[in-house]
Amino acid sequence: MEEISWGQHLLEYGTPQIFLNKESFLYNHQKEFNLHNTSNLFNEIPRTITLIWCSLSIFFIKKLKINENSALHMFTRPNFKLLFISILLLFFVIPDLVISKLDLIDYSELHIRDGGGSIIYNFDMMLRIVFSFNFIRLSELQELIIIYYFFWHSFFLKETLNNKNNKSDLAKKKL
Repeated sequence: MEEISWGQHLLEYGTPQIFLNKESFLYNHQKEFNLHNTSNLFNEIPRTITLIWCSLSIFFIKKLKINENSALHMFTRPNFKLLFISILLLFFVIPDLVISKLDLIDYSELHIRDGGGSIIYNFDMMLRIVFSFNFIRLSELQELIIIYYFFWHSFFLKETLNNKNNKSDLAKKKL
């Protein structure tokens, strides 16, 4: 709901004044009715925590050797197939993270005009952008993969809980 500004554009209602006032702590840079465009507190921090959960929680559970019958293990990894989505997410996150943290892309050098007005491309910089997947809206792709992860996580968790309940019911019937 946050991503669609709580239906603001669908229902065609205006943005509340508190999000439009530049002096307000809830000033929205895109002038929409949502919190994630107001500050890093509502955007980057939840995004980073979610990214860590979706990409690394399965690895942490494996590394910590949590009992496979525990509730924490079941909740974190209701199905091994989630590992593939976690790896896919890491595939799109790590190159960009490395390139941005090492400051390997100078966006001012991506194209340079020579004296005649022709554009000379900096091939090295362009290659780094392709490697980091920043030629697309990478944040949107990451969000899509995260949503995909939560969709399948919910599906697998429900399936796992149903299987546990069915096994419990069968055990009760045998008694």
